[in-house]
Amino acid sequence: MRQELNTTLGVYRPSFLKIFIERSEDLADLNKLDDIPFAIFFHEYIHFIQDITTVAGLSNISNTVDFIKYCNGVILESPEKTFNIPIIPTPNDKDNVYINMELRKSYLGDSYNSEIQSVKNISKVKVCFEDGKQKLFTDKINITYLNVVDEEKNYCFGNISIMESMAFLCESIVFNNILPAPPKLPYSSAELVIKQLYPELLMDKLNIIALCDASLFMFDAGPFFYEKILLMKAEKWLPQKPEDIYDFCYSNFKVEFQV
Repeated sequence: MRQELNTTLGVYRPSFLKIFIERSEDLADLNKLDDIPFAIFFHEYIHFIQDITTVAGLSNISNTVDFIKYCNGVILESPEKTFNIPIIPTPNDKDNVYINMELRKSYLGDSYNSEIQSVKNISKVKVCFEDGKQKLFTDKINITYLNVVDEEKNYCFGNISIMESMAFLCESIVFNNILPAPPKLPYSSAELVIKQLYPELLMDKLNIIALCDASLFMFDAGPFFYEKILLMKAEKWLPQKPEDIYDFCYSNFKVEFQV
């Protein structure tokens, strides 16, 4: 449950609104911080903002609360005075905790750090989730790439990739890349997807940040990000300013749902 958005120097724990900074400086007064510890804090603070202001972040909080309630119910309803840990939701639970946790894993995508040599292909793949009483379909974005030793690998581009890409871009603009560059996956994954699909959009980093932000207002940000880039390319559309990204993404927007 504790999927952590992190750099090598700091960690933000989603849903629990908690930042860990691996530094010795006093963070009580940010105005007195040097640039390096401030940059680390700033990156993690972006994750905090994402957590409380986006649909992707708030859905994490909702799923976490549902899981805690599920655990509480299991403990209270158990006839024994002991219980096994970890408590793992099972299919067909009455509150859909199991299926929502499975969907959440797909929405989040991969989070492991990896350097890449080149991207071979980016595609949208249909995924089916089933817990016995219902069957749900969703999409995931798969990046096929070669790593630094020429091995072909696959990486799921989802909410984590978009959150980390956005935070790193903000950090690099404000602090002019004073920290060592992190692995491209996930920290530059949004740029890699755009470069592969519609490189003209890379001209302004603020456009990439805006597209990341707009995408995070979906439960499943990865497919939204991917599809909007393809639509921009098909229409040969480029923003004049970052605010145009929001107008493009949300104009004539239709929400698909399953019953």
